[in-house]
Amino acid sequence: MTFPTNDRAVSVNLVQDKYAAPPPEIQTSDDTIVDINDAGYETDSSNSSISTSLSLSVVDYPFENGRRYHKFREGRYCFPNDELEQEREDRIHELMVYLFNRLHFAPVGVNPKNILDLVTGTGMWAIEIGNRYPNANVLGVDLSAIQPEWVPPNVRFMVDDVESEWAQPRNHFDYINSRNMVLAVRSWPRLFRQALRDLKPGAWMEMQEFDHLPQSQYGSIPLNHPVSKYWDLLGSGLSCLGVNSKVTVFLADMMRDAGFQNVSSRILRIPIGEWPEDDLLKMVGRYFKSILIDGIQSMALRPLTRGLMWSREEVEVWLVEERRAYKDDLFYSHMPLHIISGQKPSL
Repeated sequence: MTFPTNDRAVSVNLVQDKYAAPPPEIQTSDDTIVDINDAGYETDSSNSSISTSLSLSVVDYPFENGRRYHKFREGRYCFPNDELEQEREDRIHELMVYLFNRLHFAPVGVNPKNILDLVTGTGMWAIEIGNRYPNANVLGVDLSAIQPEWVPPNVRFMVDDVESEWAQPRNHFDYINSRNMVLAVRSWPRLFRQALRDLKPGAWMEMQEFDHLPQSQYGSIPLNHPVSKYWDLLGSGLSCLGVNSKVTVFLADMMRDAGFQNVSSRILRIPIGEWPEDDLLKMVGRYFKSILIDGIQSMALRPLTRGLMWSREEVEVWLVEERRAYKDDLFYSHMPLHIISGQKPSL
């Protein structure tokens, strides 16, 4: 889908107020630089076999139930990294940038030097923020080496688990970005402590996270509705795998508990379907619904098969009703998106 030119800087306010009840180098976690297009990584024979083995293992992606998943720290992330899911991630990024007319809400500073993008995925946010701030060093971290080959010279990517011990210097980053991580992170308090430690005094961390339970504009969606049951079962499966899918509403308080100050939170309601009267939001709702429908299988497979021990066949049969249910605009549904930011105290 191609979006028309958005000259309406108030689009984010519409979402918030109108419906209110804002050749690459892959560096692995052991600080070995790996170029995925080059098999001869090292000239030192004592290190070459180790580096080559490590780099190849990172991209030796396993397949499960017909979908491809990350290899490094296998099983940490419950969703695919194949081309279908990458394309869907890019569509989410495109939608959010179009709707908000910006890449971030929290202050980045006049001349940022170091920016960190957690769980960078396809790297689109990191690339665009690198273009926006050409003098900044932008680091994108992810379990998968799925980023584009050609990127701005100030952007690099590292294969690592953001829940492991961070290797960056203390008081290093001018800004930390976190988006769409709530279905992946197992220990938010630990992540916040590391982020606070590695931010420069006075610098900001921002999160953009969905509350993954669609709501209705005019009352609750019945618990027995297929869409409600889908997200409830998905949450149950993730819970069995150590992930709390309902943590979004508590993230601001967790930031405060970790030591962040000036923590703010705003909720934007992203429509699902074409029910809004506003033409812009009608288009957004149509596009967002297509993203959700296209992700029904990718989101459900591993949580239900590994978490709840369903068979793939059981999942596929169940999803037929779920896809059909999303075509119904009866409940005027939306999904809350929380924009949360916090600042490291100044010295």
